[in-house]
Amino acid sequence: MVDLFFVNKTGLEMFDVSRAYGLAFALQGIATERDLEVKIEDKNYTYIITADGELQDFLDPQVLEVAEDGLSQIFRNPKIKSSKGEVKEILTEEYGKILDLHRNPGYHPEIGKKVKDGRTIYQSLDVSASKGFREPKLGSRYIEGDQITVDKYSWAIGCLGAAIVAKRRSVGTEMRSHDWDNSYPKSPKGVCR
Repeated sequence: MVDLFFVNKTGLEMFDVSRAYGLAFALQGIATERDLEVKIEDKNYTYIITADGELQDFLDPQVLEVAEDGLSQIFRNPKIKSSKGEVKEILTEEYGKILDLHRNPGYHPEIGKKVKDGRTIYQSLDVSASKGFREPKLGSRYIEGDQITVDKYSWAIGCLGAAIVAKRRSVGTEMRSHDWDNSYPKSPKGVCR
């Protein structure tokens, strides 16, 4: 059986990619004995995730074990450490709802200054979210604006994807600064890097 899931893009590129990978990883799970193939395709305004095979109606608990170190990296700040538990709770208790939402090609995450039951998109999920919504400068006080919030389902699946990527990066080799100049092809004349 083939199931399609849609991760519609929001304009927050890293958050969108994290959501796509998080959902795909949640669908695939860890168990290798399952006959399931999951693919992600970038289709302009959306990522389409195809799951060919039998899906579980619960999140494989090993997924959260694998994501543990990555979640710790995302929620490194002591003020937001409790969010790690929230991610796990939402993913396990609301897994069916997350899948149902993403089966709908019209589902688009609710993003704004004040989203009912929303969660903050931290800089570790998308750098462009770090400045929040810009607000007019009033008087002599400098205001960056409010933090960007998103519905809890998109937030949790995005955190899972970011955690998996963070885990993979920490396992990979580290590029030293003196390697940077040789890692890019030479730019054509008149083009800056």
